[in-house]
Parts: sequence; C-alpha cells; structure tokens
Amino acid sequence: MAKNNVNPPELAAWLIARFTPKHHQNALLGDLYEEYSLLQTQNPSVANCWFWRQTYLSGQTAFHRLVTNTTVIKGIIFSIGLSIFTIIALLVMWLSSMDNVDGFSDGFWHSLLNGNIHLALLEGAFWSGTPEYVMKSVDDGIWSFIKLFIDVPAVMMATASLFAIRYLSKTASMRLLCIASLLMVCVPYLYGMYLLSNHDYAATQTGPVLACMLFNVFYLVLPSCYFIAKRLHVEHNKVWQSNS
Repeated sequence: MAKNNVNPPELAAWLIARFTPKHHQNALLGDLYEEYSLLQTQNPSVANCWFWRQTYLSGQTAFHRLVTNTTVIKGIIFSIGLSIFTIIALLVMWLSSMDNVDGFSDGFWHSLLNGNIHLALLEGAFWSGTPEYVMKSVDDGIWSFIKLFIDVPAVMMATASLFAIRYLSKTASMRLLCIASLLMVCVPYLYGMYLLSNHDYAATQTGPVLACMLFNVFYLVLPSCYFIAKRLHVEHNKVWQSNS
C-alpha cells in the first residue's frame, strides 16, 4: 500500500491496522490515507482530529464484531460455566473434609449454617487450604471421590430441570431459554438460603439442604451452557443463511 508523504499519527495508524480485518486493510487504509492527505493540506489539526476519530470508529466496530462473534460468546459462556463448576467442586471437597473453621473470620460458622456457602470464597483460609482439601478427597480413593459428588435429591431435581431446559432450547426464544436456565440453576440455591436463614435447623438437617443447594448448580451449570451455546449456534446459522 502506497502512503503519501504526509503520514497520520503513528499510534492512530497502528491501531486502525490492528482493528481492521486483514482482507479489508489495504482498501480501507488507502482511502483513509488519501482523505487524510487532502485534509492535511487544508488544516493539519483538523486532519489529525479526523484521523483519530476514524481510529475510534474502527475500534468501536472491532469491539462490536468481537462481542457478536458466536465463537467468542460460546467461549465466554463455557469459561463462566467451567469456573462455576470448578468452584462448586472445591466447595464440596472443602465441606466434606472440613473439621473446623479455624482461620476463618468471626461469625463465618453462623453464616455457613444460614446457607451462605458462597461467603467461603471471600475467606483467605478457604483458598489457602484448597490443595489440602483436594488431596484429602483424592487420597480417599476414586469411588469415595465420585460419591462426594452424588446427591440423590439433587440428581432428581437436576434431571427434571435438564429435560425442561432441553425442551426450551428447541421451542422457546433465546432470551427465554437463558432466563429459564438461570432460574433453574440459581433458584434452588437461593431457596436453600431462605430456608436455612429463616428456620432453626439442626446441624444434621443443614447438611442435606447445603448439599442440594450446591449439587443442583454443579449438575446443571455445564449442561445449561451447552444448550445455550447450541441454540446460539443454530440462531447464527439461521441469520447466515437468510443473508446468503
């Protein structure tokens, strides 16, 4: 691409080149340099401001292209789902091997019995003890490790939810699918918090409620992400076919 003798600001030119798809770079940059050269002969300050504005618009377009890219969106969806899945797994291993709450903040045990399991994620003692919890869970044997993640009531509830999510993925709108999936993942957890914070359960009764709260999220989060990503792919193909 031939450039004029008077070049635009180097940083702006570099940014536009990064923001523009390679197959459009030569044509677009050539037009921008030509227009910049004309403006430069009239008013250099105006020319520079104009070029920076084109840089801003190119960045805005590139950002929109990025956030509407289905591959990127699906990657974000699965990254969030996998992160939640991993965190729930760590919480389960921690609860199964927890002997005391030494090192945790005052009042944490009370918060835990009230269903605020997520507050453990704000405790340094939880994260510093993670390797110990994981190793202890694994050292108990593979079958014992698998049994840690099996809760029959949560399995039954999650199975019913998965059938509903699968049905909605084929019949409902994308928005309704996302809202319904989010509700099915989160409502049992929130309802468990409500029960534990408003009723005086014994410790032996608290455990099953906590388990159901965690395992429902654990079982549903990745399948929900899969059905949403699959539906997103279908919607993208419909748009592509209608435009072709």
